[in-house]
Amino acid sequence: GAAAPALHLSCNAIGPAGAAALASALCGGGSLRHLHLDANQLRAVGAAAFSSALRAPPAGRRAVLHTLVLDDNYLGCCGAAAVAAALPTPALASLRALGLARNAIRAAGAAALAAALPAVALESLDLRDNGLGSGICALAAALRRNATLSSLDLRDNGVAAEGVEALAAALQAGNKSLCTLGTGFIREAGRVVAA
Repeated sequence: GAAAPALHLSCNAIGPAGAAALASALCGGGSLRHLHLDANQLRAVGAAAFSSALRAPPAGRRAVLHTLVLDDNYLGCCGAAAVAAALPTPALASLRALGLARNAIRAAGAAALAAALPAVALESLDLRDNGLGSGICALAAALRRNATLSSLDLRDNGVAAEGVEALAAALQAGNKSLCTLGTGFIREAGRVVAA
């Protein structure tokens, strides 16, 4: 069969205006399944523009996007919150893989994503190197109510022991979908141990 339509615009500095234009195009129909916008200097304002356009699609239009990669875009917690707000909308109902690595989304951004997780059908979420801190606990709580996520990458976030304990508790509480959990290293009593 033919390859699924994909658009790779990595490292093109499309900025917020380009992100909004792409989101509008996605809502206009078409068959784009994979969109890679990593390293495009979107920042929080670009994520907000992208999210806003996705939340207001023309009547009857629905995107078929399966993969969205927004790594390395300086989104911060506000940008992550904007993306999280768009996740449960019809425009992203088919989204299965989301990449948000290296965006400094911190605990607040992780909490916003965690709030959206139970209402979406994501199968893969890449949150590597985001300084998530206590946001790991919010994600762990969301895993208890999410039945579709099979891969969660939390490497390079300095996951503390309490975060690992929260993740373990979520898995023991009945999450059956998660197969791959990347945590990298764990800080324990002032020392780093391999996970």
